[in-house]
Amino acid sequence: MRGFRDALRADPILRCRYAALKRAIVAGGPVDPVVFSKAKHDWIAAALDQLGLTNGRQHRLYQDDPSLQRTRQAS
Repeated sequence: MRGFRDALRADPILRCRYAALKRAIVAGGPVDPVVFSKAKHDWIAAALDQLGLTNGRQHRLYQDDPSLQRTRQAS
C-alpha cells in the first residue's frame, strides 16, 4: 500500500479521483467502515494494476466473514 500512497502524493489527478470516489461513497450519509473499505476496493485494485503495483492476485482485506456481520449488527 505504500506504492499507492506514494502515487497519491505524486499524482494530483489520481488524488482528485480518489477523493471523488470517497465523497461518492459517503454521499448518502454515514457508512460503516468495513462497507467503506469494500466500496473502495475495486477502484484501488484497478489503480494499483494501472500503476504496475500488483502481482496479479487480488486480495480482499475484508471477506464476508460472519464475525464482521455480528460486529456490524451490534453497533
